[in-house]
Amino acid sequence: MSNPFKTPQQTTYVSMAKAKAASKFHQGEFYKLKIMQKVDELNAANVLTEVKRDQISVNYKGADLKFVRRDDRQTLHALLMLSENFASDQYQMMDVKGKVLVDVGAFFGETAILFALRGASRVYAFEPYPYSFEIAKENIELNGLGNKITLINKGCGLPGRVRVDEKHKNRMYSNLKNFRVGREIEVLSLKNIVEQYNIPIDSRLKLDCEGCENSLIMNANINTALRFKQIFMEYHYGYKHLSEKLMSMLFDVKYGAPTVFNNPAARKIMNMGLIFAEFVPDYKDILE
Repeated sequence: MSNPFKTPQQTTYVSMAKAKAASKFHQGEFYKLKIMQKVDELNAANVLTEVKRDQISVNYKGADLKFVRRDDRQTLHALLMLSENFASDQYQMMDVKGKVLVDVGAFFGETAILFALRGASRVYAFEPYPYSFEIAKENIELNGLGNKITLINKGCGLPGRVRVDEKHKNRMYSNLKNFRVGREIEVLSLKNIVEQYNIPIDSRLKLDCEGCENSLIMNANINTALRFKQIFMEYHYGYKHLSEKLMSMLFDVKYGAPTVFNNPAARKIMNMGLIFAEFVPDYKDILE
């Protein structure tokens, strides 16, 4: 695996505009081509075992896993996430064995399943969109991990409530937004999460929520943040302010240079990359 925190010489630029334009009239062919590419990548990593009409099967370190397959777009997004999390194993820096882990941005449940397999004692997985939530629920049940994963249909960010359309098929890069129709769900701050779910000292935090990391981290106080020994996040609007905030709360921070991404779902230009933060000293006396 290449080191995601090794800073490249220049920022990488990725645009969805060309892909969107290319697929406008040949969307079915576009998805099928991308699916074939991801299948090849997973095969090369010896992870993929079978792709059936309604299911994707992978093998991760001896564990046979199954994931729901629906339409071509959902299949592509599932394969993208399986490649990122199981083939590339981007979360290998996190020491989760025997730890409680909060997973913000559960999507189809693939990271919650990954952390449970790697020995997390309990995973609290947050997914606000009903479409992804139901797929994640099915994936967790398919793999018999309901006893280790608590799946929660709530958003994370500035505390409050938003309305989500239950028919909306969110994508892997969909940010949380308020719809005109649908049902209301609760949005929790990091402090809310710690208090409502009694998150213990020495837990782990994973954030991949298309921008909500800003609200969660920038509004967190030190007592809340230090419930987490390690924090691994994908940032979407730059790393400097997040790194400075985490360092002010006594975390050691590593970050990768950004990729500039034109996100059609959010209708925003994103500066994306990874941050890994770890509190190295013994801090239990601070909180107890």
